[in-house]
Amino acid sequence: HYTSTVYDAKSDSWWSYDDTSVNSCTQQRVLKDLAPDAYGVMYIHKDILKLFQPMSNNSMQ
Repeated sequence: HYTSTVYDAKSDSWWSYDDTSVNSCTQQRVLKDLAPDAYGVMYIHKDILKLFQPMSNNSMQ
C-alpha cells in the first residue's frame, strides 16, 4: 500500500493520493507528519518549474 503527496504549483496547494481517494492537505502536515517517513522524494527547482507547465493551444501552432 503506497500513498503520494503532490504539490500543485498552479493552485499553490498540496494533495494526498490514496488507493481510492484524493484529499487536500496542508504544507504543515506534509513537512511535519509525512516527510520523516518519505520513501521517495522528488524535487523540481523553482527556476525550471516553468519548463514543466503546459503550453497554451496557441503556442503549439
